[in-house]
Order: sequence, then C-alpha cells, then structure tokens
Amino acid sequence: MLQNTPTPSLDLGAVRIEPLPLGTGAVKFDLSLALQEVPEEGTVVGGLGYSMDLFDAATARRLVDGFQGLLTAAMEDPQRRISE
Repeated sequence: MLQNTPTPSLDLGAVRIEPLPLGTGAVKFDLSLALQEVPEEGTVVGGLGYSMDLFDAATARRLVDGFQGLLTAAMEDPQRRISE
C-alpha cells in the first residue's frame, strides 16, 4: 500500500496536533508492505508487517533486502525489462 496523501498538522492556537506512526503489534494480513511519501525530504519510508506464525524476523529481513535490491536495480537501469 502506498500512502501519498498529505497528513498535515492541525494548529489550534495553544495546541498543535501532529500525526504519529501507530504500531499496534497486530497485522491484518499475513504479509503487508506499507510505503509513505515524505515530500519535504524527497524520500519514501515504509514498513513490513507480517504474521509471526508464518514468518520469522530473518525471513522478513530477507524480503525487505530483496525489495531494496529490486528498487536499486530499477533506479540504476530504468530501461531494463522486468523479466530480466
């Protein structure tokens, strides 16, 4: 999932409300990847949620590393076919 809508702060005079990441410790799906654009920094941040009944931390880390490798390869050679 990609969150690319702005989440502005709310200024109520003496009180300022800012969005914070919320981690409940529970997942809705066996495996999910959530990404959010941070336009002020020109970056994308993300997190991987996974069922601890099905995956261990090492497997989750390998999935993230593989995804980062895929993104890096796409950036280095954007004309390359996905099948390659």
